[in-house]
Amino acid sequence: DVLTRTENVQPAIVAAALAHWIAAQDGGSVIPDGGDVFAGHSLGSLAAAAAAGYLDPVTAVRLAARRGQIMAAAPPGGTMLEVFTEQEMDPERQRQRGLELAERYGVDLAAVNGPTEIALAGSLAGIKRAADDLADRAVAVPVSNAFHSRFMSPVAGDWAQALDSAGLAAQGGRYLGCTTATPTTRGADVMRDLKQCLERPVLWHSVMTATRAVPRVVIVGPSRVLLRLARPYLDGRAMRVLDDDRDGSAVAPS
Repeated sequence: DVLTRTENVQPAIVAAALAHWIAAQDGGSVIPDGGDVFAGHSLGSLAAAAAAGYLDPVTAVRLAARRGQIMAAAPPGGTMLEVFTEQEMDPERQRQRGLELAERYGVDLAAVNGPTEIALAGSLAGIKRAADDLADRAVAVPVSNAFHSRFMSPVAGDWAQALDSAGLAAQGGRYLGCTTATPTTRGADVMRDLKQCLERPVLWHSVMTATRAVPRVVIVGPSRVLLRLARPYLDGRAMRVLDDDRDGSAVAPS
């Protein structure tokens, strides 16, 4: 129970991801030329920012710990719901579908995870209404609060202050913001995305659509969820996975 609290899970995930990234860079075999573009889902954006050179790894892990503490301190009473939809390969149309669902139940759109997956976040009552109505199309997300929603607004200022205190490099590698899905090499843009990530939806469908322009996909760090979310975008490309179970192994597209 202690280890699964968000204030403990968040630095652990970022530390694991960056440890694998550093090992891969030292080895030089899996990602011999470094990365072309860096992206992370929600918390993973901190690891992506560090891999792209905007943060040093130690600072990124410390920020993840602070992020977990701040999110754990948000007012209680919220939760999240994963909703499975008919396939929609256009990210913007899928986002609009999510916004319509959120408005219907009085909650927020938390993530557009892919062509068939949307996450909602909001009050316990609102999420229960959505879960009851959507029935077998919805699955409760085991979280302690409504992340990526208005429930994080009371603590968003604390997170912005933590990021401002840490500071980011002015320039770095190409970073795909998880809330913007727009590539940038400017530290100010990366900072804006990291700040927004607490309250705004993760546009992962748009992020992964953008990665179709690169020849290889490598997942670094805990991969169970990202493997599933990446498969719809592979277009015949194999993935390389760097985590404890698949250190450098190739995963064929399904």
